[in-house]
Amino acid sequence: MKRLLSVIVGTMVLPAEAMAHPPFSISLIDGLLHPISGVHHLLAMIAVGVWAAQSGGRAVWAWPVCFIIIMVGGSAAASAGFSIPFVEPGILTSILVLGLMITFAAKLHIAAGAALIAVFALLHGYVHGVAYPIDGTIMQYLAGLILGTACLHAAGIAVAGFSRHIAAPWATQALGALTVLAGFGLLFTHA
Repeated sequence: MKRLLSVIVGTMVLPAEAMAHPPFSISLIDGLLHPISGVHHLLAMIAVGVWAAQSGGRAVWAWPVCFIIIMVGGSAAASAGFSIPFVEPGILTSILVLGLMITFAAKLHIAAGAALIAVFALLHGYVHGVAYPIDGTIMQYLAGLILGTACLHAAGIAVAGFSRHIAAPWATQALGALTVLAGFGLLFTHA
């Protein structure tokens, strides 16, 4: 019991970089499961889907697709040796900003929303490329990561649809507020 408690406490005091990206192998299944293994990714990916659905129109498909394409580009940039500063704070900021966009039902032009999402996707993708350079051995993991991310975007779209049509009209905005609170929680626990 003491060993288990030591492991749990030790995990809780790890820096944010270690918490966001635990060691794992590079299979398709690991890539598929990675987006749900870190709260940072889970919150951001679902928030992209919720905000896209809340915004409606072409944003429903364009913003998630943009996120996935730029995430892969960020991984490739990191693998090629490019350096991006403030990645971990930027990932935490992505949760806060996306949560605020949902909370206030922010309506941006499709291109402006895509640009904002692209910045966040670049940061989320970058950390994967730093951890695992893209080569022939990583392609299965990357395919799983793309599929896992798409599933979380789809879950966000479904949650937004459910909250808008079945729950109270303000439920989607409440989800945004909860995302902001979770983002602040992560910010303060990893500061």
